[in-house]
Amino acid sequence: MIASGRENSLSASNAPLAVPIGEPLVAIIKRAYAAGLPFLIEGPHGVGKSESVHEAARQLGIPVIDRDLSILESSDLAGYPFRHEEDDGRAYTRFAPPHFLPKPCQPRGLLLLEELNRSSEATRHAALQILTARRIHDYELAPGWGVCSTINPRTPGKYATASLDAALVARFVRITVTADPQHWLAWARAAGGVHPVVTDYIALLDDPFEDADGLSNPRSWTYVSKLLHTVPDLHDMDVTTADALASAIAGLVGNAHATALLRVLLGTEKPIEPATILDDQSACWLATVRRWREEGRLDVLSTTLKQLLRYVRPQARASRVLENPQRLSSIKLFFSELPPDMTPVVRNFIEETGYRSMTWDVPEASTSAVDQRRRPLSPVARMKMVTAAARARNAATIQGRTP
Repeated sequence: MIASGRENSLSASNAPLAVPIGEPLVAIIKRAYAAGLPFLIEGPHGVGKSESVHEAARQLGIPVIDRDLSILESSDLAGYPFRHEEDDGRAYTRFAPPHFLPKPCQPRGLLLLEELNRSSEATRHAALQILTARRIHDYELAPGWGVCSTINPRTPGKYATASLDAALVARFVRITVTADPQHWLAWARAAGGVHPVVTDYIALLDDPFEDADGLSNPRSWTYVSKLLHTVPDLHDMDVTTADALASAIAGLVGNAHATALLRVLLGTEKPIEPATILDDQSACWLATVRRWREEGRLDVLSTTLKQLLRYVRPQARASRVLENPQRLSSIKLFFSELPPDMTPVVRNFIEETGYRSMTWDVPEASTSAVDQRRRPLSPVARMKMVTAAARARNAATIQGRTP
C-alpha cells in the first residue's frame, strides 16, 4: 500500500511504502541506527511508533532517551545562556545544555524526540538542529547515539500538525507506518502480555484498527488489557465491577467494540465456527443464531457470517459443500436465518463466486422485528445480561444440571 493523498505529508507523490508496526519496523530502525542515519516515523496515533523505537533499543542493548516536543520550549533543548570568562579575561556567552541530553559517560543510545510536527516553531527548529546536525550551540551528540522523531499525518480535521520543511525532511530516513493486526497479535500474545480476551477478540475482526472515530488502535486495546488484568475473576464479577468495567472499556474503544468484547469476555458469545455449522447434523447452533437475531446481536452474527463465507470461498472447499447434501442444507439453513440487513452480503457472495446452489428462499420479516433488532443495548446493559447468563450457567453446573 502506498501512503499517499495526504495534504502536506512527508512527500506527496513519492511517499514511502507503509511499513507494518512490529518486527518489520524494528528491523528498519536497527539498520538506520547501525548506519548512523536519523529517521522519522510517520503514522496515526496509538499504533506503537515510540514503542517500536524502545523495542529496537532493547534488542540492540542500548538505552533510550524519550522526550515529547509538544510540551517543550526551545530553551528546553537549546539550553540557557550564561556568561563564561576565559583566563585572559575575555567573556563569552555559552549555553548550559539540558540535563536529559546524553552525557559523555553514555557512549551509545537512541534519542527519541516525539511529536515533531505538533511542537512550536521555535522548539521544532531547535529539535531539527539536534536531529539533523547532531549538535546545538556548544553541545554535540556522541557518535554512538542515534537520533529519531515521530510525527502524525497532516490529515485535515484530525491532527493539529505543522508543515515540515522539505529540505530538512529529506535528511531523514522517512518511514510511514501502519497498524497491522497480525504483527500486533504476534507481539501481544508473546512479549506484550496482552490479555487473551483482547487478542481473541482482535483475531475475530477483519479490520480491527479501522473505525470512523479512530478509537480502535493498538494502544487503546493495550489499555483495555490493563483494565481486564485488574479483575481477578472475570467470570465472577459483582454488578458494580461489571458496570465500571463496561463503561471504562467503552471509553477506550467506543460502544460498539465494548459491547462485542464484553460478550466474548466471558466466553459465552464467540462466533460459531464454520465447521460447526457445516458438520453438526443436529444443527444445535440454530438456537444460538435465532437468539442472536432476536436480541439484535448483529456484530457477533456478522462475524460468524464473515468467517463462514471466507471458509467456503476457495473452490475446493466450496465443492465439498455443494456436493454434500447435508452440508449444503446446513449452509442454506444458516443463510435463511440471517436478518434482512445481512442477506445482500450473501447474495453478492453467491453472484461473485457463482456458487448458485447455495441460493435459498428468504422469508419476509416484519417491520417491528427489524426495528427491534436495530435497537442496540448499552454496554452496561449488555454486560449485566452476559454476567447474569454466566452466573446462571455456573449455578446450574454446581447443581449438576445443564441450563
